[in-house]
Amino acid sequence: MSIAFLAALAVPHPEAAAAPVKIRIAHGIPPAHLTPLLFQKKELLKNYGKTYEVQLIYVANTSAQIPMLAAKEIDITWTAYSSFAAAVMNAKLDLKLILDILSYGEPGHFTSYWSVMKESPIKSIKDVKGKRIAVPAFGTALDIAARIALKKAGLEANKDYTPVEVNFPNMFAMLSQGKVDIAAITTPFIYDPKISSKVRKVFGAEAAMGKIQALMHAVRGDFLAKNRAAVQDMAEDYVRAWRWFLTPANREEALNIAAKFTKRPRAAYEWALTRDKDSYRDPYAQVDIKVLQGNLDVMHQMGYLKERLDISKFADTSIAAEARRRVMAAKN
Repeated sequence: MSIAFLAALAVPHPEAAAAPVKIRIAHGIPPAHLTPLLFQKKELLKNYGKTYEVQLIYVANTSAQIPMLAAKEIDITWTAYSSFAAAVMNAKLDLKLILDILSYGEPGHFTSYWSVMKESPIKSIKDVKGKRIAVPAFGTALDIAARIALKKAGLEANKDYTPVEVNFPNMFAMLSQGKVDIAAITTPFIYDPKISSKVRKVFGAEAAMGKIQALMHAVRGDFLAKNRAAVQDMAEDYVRAWRWFLTPANREEALNIAAKFTKRPRAAYEWALTRDKDSYRDPYAQVDIKVLQGNLDVMHQMGYLKERLDISKFADTSIAAEARRRVMAAKN
């Protein structure tokens, strides 16, 4: 064979070189978690199938993703302020925060809260003393929020009350059956008339630390280093679709997408994408680093972090910023 022929064989075929990068993205329950819905409206996704494609992976809580990240079973995690701290400080994972999911404590917006049965003697947070409180997996956003709020009220976990791990879909069942005394029944379950008619609010997550940058997406550092262009293109599409879903004029179609994806009745989502019944989301899916740092500082001050975590070392704000720039430029 000629040297020229062998050299030609060594050159990658253009189509092979252009194969889209598969990004495995973990998500929670939609439509509270918009992430899986964003990738259903393909006409909004300019880069999908060209530079990247996604594999959506449902994971019930944030803590469960720490071993998945360590085993490289997912590339982008959905994480909470608390579980992110555990991932980088305890598990020593290399992660970078890149995109917003939702926040708590924003005035005028829904914030997750703890409920009791209407006939319960529990009237205030101090009445939780001696009771069993249902939280998602230990170390998650609402678990830590509950512990801090109760600690501020003078109550210590496993001394003055008993935390019980319960997955969100089972919260009301555990509460109504008397297996716990107070539970975090959040969206979409709290808007089910069969549930909302039987419970009442006692305290919300904002009692812990005011505004909370509750949930975010973070990418594995090694994956970002190898596939930065693909992650950036995904973030651009994420923000473009995010903007579409947050636009009131698109709400009806957005809810139809949610109903189709979840295989639930459209009527089950009347609360979604409204100001007062849904959580706050940054208009361009940017993580609020200042609020997040404050949340982590409270965790440290209250004894839930051994050391102060400087979140700026674990956030790549340029990803969302560039996505915003591209989306805004395309509109002009």
